[in-house]
Amino acid sequence: MIRYLTWVDRALLAMLIAFVVAALGGCETPISRQAWVRDGAIDADLKRDTYECRREATYVNWRRINWRWSDTDADSKLYRLCMEARGWTRAE
Repeated sequence: MIRYLTWVDRALLAMLIAFVVAALGGCETPISRQAWVRDGAIDADLKRDTYECRREATYVNWRRINWRWSDTDADSKLYRLCMEARGWTRAE
């Protein structure tokens, strides 16, 4: 006999699918955890370039700003391009 899904079963299945999609969608490595290497560079060089590239890649999202807070987002593609332009490569 075929058992059809009830509305509760369908709702649970939809929540499970949404959870899996959200979990897999957030798999990009955050900017703060990316490892960069450059020949002859010291830790101070990495910190300086990371700070400057994060500052250049960060913008204020004016659509989500209100009187209490401003939401700043760092564009990871701009950050990566900035670091690569300064001679850094991502460590594997």
